[in-house]
Amino acid sequence: MPPEDISTAGGALLWGRNSSHTQPQLTPCLEALRRDGGETACVEVRLSATAARCDRFWRIAPGGDWALAAWLCRRLVEEEKDSSGWRARAVNPGAFLNTLAGMDKERLLIQAGLSEDAAEEIYRWLLAHAPATHIPAYGAQRYLHGDMQFRWIFALAVLCGGFSDARAGLSFSKDEGAVFPEGLFEASSNVRRFGVTTWPAELMRAEPPVRVLNIYCANPAQQSPDTRLVEAAIGSVDFKVCSEVFMTRTAELCDLVLPASIFLEEEDWIGGYGHSYVSHNERVAAPRGECRSDWEAYGALARRLGLDLDMEALFSRMNMAVAADKRLREVSKNLYLWDEPCYWRLPASRALLPEAAPRPLKIPAGCLRLVTVHSDLYINGQNVDAPAKCLEAVINLPENFCLARGIAEGDRLNVASVNGAEIIMRAALDRTLAADTAWAMQGLPGLNALTAAQEAPGRGAPYAECFVKIEKLLSM
Repeated sequence: MPPEDISTAGGALLWGRNSSHTQPQLTPCLEALRRDGGETACVEVRLSATAARCDRFWRIAPGGDWALAAWLCRRLVEEEKDSSGWRARAVNPGAFLNTLAGMDKERLLIQAGLSEDAAEEIYRWLLAHAPATHIPAYGAQRYLHGDMQFRWIFALAVLCGGFSDARAGLSFSKDEGAVFPEGLFEASSNVRRFGVTTWPAELMRAEPPVRVLNIYCANPAQQSPDTRLVEAAIGSVDFKVCSEVFMTRTAELCDLVLPASIFLEEEDWIGGYGHSYVSHNERVAAPRGECRSDWEAYGALARRLGLDLDMEALFSRMNMAVAADKRLREVSKNLYLWDEPCYWRLPASRALLPEAAPRPLKIPAGCLRLVTVHSDLYINGQNVDAPAKCLEAVINLPENFCLARGIAEGDRLNVASVNGAEIIMRAALDRTLAADTAWAMQGLPGLNALTAAQEAPGRGAPYAECFVKIEKLLSM
């Protein structure tokens, strides 16, 4: 749904979305909602910058969003407060209701990390501030419960009446690929595909073996889970090439590093999460030295390989096609507004509701559940190791946990993952955390050595969560 619609809703419930850091363009919509008498509320594992600005905040267990959403769905159905027409818009209403009926409400609250009183407050808040827009977190699929978080919040939005009033629906993002011209080139069928998190292990056992690895402005040795395995996979390839703006950890592992251009040196079309604007990025300055844009670099490579692929011509055709797209309205120079169809308002939209729940996760004895989060300094930790972003690794810990172990603010800690990796971090105390939870910024040096390269339910890829043991180091 268009983010502007949020400003006229009765409320906005942010499910782990720290929009103050990751989506500042949403802030004016939330402020307008409050000026008109609406309220903002947040369910989060910690008191984030966004949670601190909301009218209401409820602390939830990591991964507990789906359980709270399921509990709220159950309450709506039991009290007949669910939207009257949602069954006609669902693909599988019967199977969904059977799944819901088979869930134990008390167990759901345990998994959500909420008391019954707190859950009841959230339920009453939703009813009092209808239509309330649901705003889930970006990257929820990167945690251990995968995209089941998103699916259950979506189900709650359906039952709250999203198809009757889009402002009661779910606001997430836009389909950026929809404005990309079709038919520019024929996709090759001669492609090997590896999993987004499991690719290092798959690459090392691939037959025939991968002999050349080309990495363009990506930093898997910093960003991907189980970075020790990532480094081993990169090292197993005969010849590695990295095109980059910075000398990242990934670039250091490669045999050849080529300079890539930055966005000010390129012409391109740029979209963004959470709004419907598309901008035409003009080249402000020529690339310095031997820097090349991606399409220039791959065009030159195609010519050397003798391929019938003119990247420059394809880019020109794409450029003209997007500029001529009647769905885009130019609102200022090089800035276009796409009147994207709202899913909730399309008569043909049908909701596929969840028929399963994530398996419960048990925290190993003596461990904390370490959750990593976005920062306003960078997103995903992609280039935190760039020269201007060298930050000390800090882990935020529950106050009682620190008191019981004599840990003070700034103490050096050994943080050991259940996968055997260890890194040194500094302690910070966070009084808003649950007793079994810790958090750190994504992409901090060495942090993803702690995470495991595994698949989470659905389309999940758990970059962002693991279980750790904490040991205070003696002062030197």
